[in-house]
Amino acid sequence: MKRALSILLVLACVLLFAACGAKKPVVDNNSTTTVLNTEDYFLPKTDLGQGKTEFKLLVTTLSGTIQYNVHTNEATVGAALKALGFVAYDESGLIISVNQVTADYSKDGAYWAFYVGGAYANQGPDETTIDPKKDYMLVYTRAE
Repeated sequence: MKRALSILLVLACVLLFAACGAKKPVVDNNSTTTVLNTEDYFLPKTDLGQGKTEFKLLVTTLSGTIQYNVHTNEATVGAALKALGFVAYDESGLIISVNQVTADYSKDGAYWAFYVGGAYANQGPDETTIDPKKDYMLVYTRAE
């Protein structure tokens, strides 16, 4: 009985230390966009697609961030996400929906921001050649 209690106590301590070690994102009060360094966080992960090339895609919504490991044979991030049916575009070529989460700028100033390696991208996903060493992010953002 004492041994079982000791094991439970040690397990509880380990879980407590693990929980304390997880970092939380720092929210910038001047922006609704939070960019995460994926090495610092424990994120839910999901594999998508099939193919010889793999890249990491983080999707941040108001509910949180999920990491997708995308497998593809496509050359660009946009082509890979289109082939999976993961993104939808409007007639002008802007992403309006990611994994069925829609951003409507005309309604509430919301849009999908695209980041490469933690920096705001200077081109869209369709023009971005996949580099498996880089992280890509789609962030639900509201203009203020």
